[in-house]
Amino acid sequence: FGIIVGDPKAPVQLELYTEPQCTHCADLQKDFGKQLAGYLDLGQLAVTYRPLTFLDQKPGGYSDHVANALFLAAGPKTSARAFQTFVEDLWGHQDPGGKGPSNDDMAKMARESGVDGAAVDAIKAGKNGVDLKAMADTNFEYLYQIDPVNTGTPTVYNLKKDKKIDIYDDNWLSKLMSDS
Repeated sequence: FGIIVGDPKAPVQLELYTEPQCTHCADLQKDFGKQLAGYLDLGQLAVTYRPLTFLDQKPGGYSDHVANALFLAAGPKTSARAFQTFVEDLWGHQDPGGKGPSNDDMAKMARESGVDGAAVDAIKAGKNGVDLKAMADTNFEYLYQIDPVNTGTPTVYNLKKDKKIDIYDDNWLSKLMSDS
């Protein structure tokens, strides 16, 4: 239940636990999204996005809807840059507690981000991309294993070094990449 973007053989491998309505996750994308995209383009980084949906008030809510679109966007013909741009756009238009973006809104963002046309069509049609309950349960279980005390989002985990990253250091990504 992770969406892997970037070269799976990249020297730096991260897991990013994120919630579509989490304002701190939106801040992370605003502050570091372009840098993430750059390192993805260079083949120096792979990111496994692990969506969570704990801010939904009911099944099928805002976060479920966006998480499903992420899985649809992650087709084999969607580049890492396009996927990362789509994530930045979704989180940049966040409406926590609101109704969230429509299928048409997300399809437009996906198209403008460079997501593959078949994936854009699937998003627009509202197709099922993943078992959302199983995804949320599994990803929360993984997050809990990383840090059973602070299971919030965003959480960034370095898979190669087996440790949680302190993302509240303004230079965390640059330092991580220069240490690899």
